[in-house]
Amino acid sequence: MARWAIIPLTCAIIGYFTNVAAVRMLFRPREAHHFLGFNFQGLLPKRQKEIAAVIGKLVEEQLLSADDIYENFSDPAVKEKITAGLVALLRYRIEKMLPRVLAGGIEKIWGDSIEKILKQEMEKML
Repeated sequence: MARWAIIPLTCAIIGYFTNVAAVRMLFRPREAHHFLGFNFQGLLPKRQKEIAAVIGKLVEEQLLSADDIYENFSDPAVKEKITAGLVALLRYRIEKMLPRVLAGGIEKIWGDSIEKILKQEMEKML
């Protein structure tokens, strides 16, 4: 009975190590190595640019096209959210950075004027 168990166990061990080797050959070595006139590099690193182009095309065609992005950015509610987020970030940065440099309430005046300019320019940009 033990003889019958040796064959499947041996096949399982061999299969495990060949699978590990195959997966490692997909990713390693990351850089090309030259040996006796041959180039050795993992399949995925070697074809990284091709894979990225195919995935980018797939994302554009199937998931998120340029028209969808343009359509969403032309929505006034989305523009207002983006502008409000940028204004809040800018206010935070101004309040954090300018008090060290300027005295008094000058950072508030600068913040208000920069916020006004940002709102005007964001309308043009979006």
